[in-house]
Amino acid sequence: MKSKNDSTGTWRTIKTIQGYEEALKRLSVAETRVLDLVGQGYTNTEIADKLGNSPRAIQTHKQNICRKIGVKGRLGLQKWLWEVRNDEKKR
Repeated sequence: MKSKNDSTGTWRTIKTIQGYEEALKRLSVAETRVLDLVGQGYTNTEIADKLGNSPRAIQTHKQNICRKIGVKGRLGLQKWLWEVRNDEKKR
């Protein structure tokens, strides 16, 4: 999956359902759980409490997820998930 920097400096992900499935294959089980909770709007502390980890461990998972799917930060993850979910609704 490729990313492209737009004129505002935020990262847009070239996404498809197939791309989403490919991205999920790259993630560990723990990273997939974190990604799901990020998409639900939970904070690092809330995610850590739910999964029994430290907030720092959650931050590390998020950094790994961002690297693997080609986005930057929590906002990038949430935007990517939103775009993928909207693509699914259109099908």
